[in-house]
Amino acid sequence: MSAPLTVTHVHGDRISVACGDVELMAYVYRPDPEPYESRKPYAHPLRTLAGHTVTGYRPNDHRWHKGLQLTASHLSHQNFWGGNSYIHGRGYRRIPERVGSMRHDGFDRVGADGGRASFTERLTWVAHGGEEWVREARTVSAHSADPQAGCWALDWSTRLTNIRTEPLEFGSPTTAGREMAGYTGLHWRGPRDLTGGDVLGPGGR
Repeated sequence: MSAPLTVTHVHGDRISVACGDVELMAYVYRPDPEPYESRKPYAHPLRTLAGHTVTGYRPNDHRWHKGLQLTASHLSHQNFWGGNSYIHGRGYRRIPERVGSMRHDGFDRVGADGGRASFTERLTWVAHGGEEWVREARTVSAHSADPQAGCWALDWSTRLTNIRTEPLEFGSPTTAGREMAGYTGLHWRGPRDLTGGDVLGPGGR
């Protein structure tokens, strides 16, 4: 049986999920102060049941990397990733007018039921000029905490609705011409102390 989880909501700031005395996740939806980093909610820190942090936040090389967050590096010539934008033939350029944001509009549900803690959030993706492009319904759930196995599970699901009069074109630096740079979507930034660590999957190391 899963260990019980609890939820604490600091209104206007964050939602925290804990197992006993260990905060497993802080989901921060308060707007960031720096628009160039593409303001949007993020989960940081994420921790193991033993309390070890497994996310990084605003590292020196990429200030817009914040824990676990949904992104879109290339969306109809807007950047919902944050930071510099890749332009084919010119490389990465600082183009603030391309950087959009994801606005928190409210929660439809926040709560915990025994071994599961979850919330459903409403967001709007806003282009740099203020035009609303996307309505999003996002559900994040923590569950299956097993102290003996030392693990727990996190589910992140989303539904996007285009509210523009034009199609939305999702891409990445690779679709824009840079090889081996297909980053976009749900993005996890690990902490520096995981460098050189082992990745374990169903088949082992």
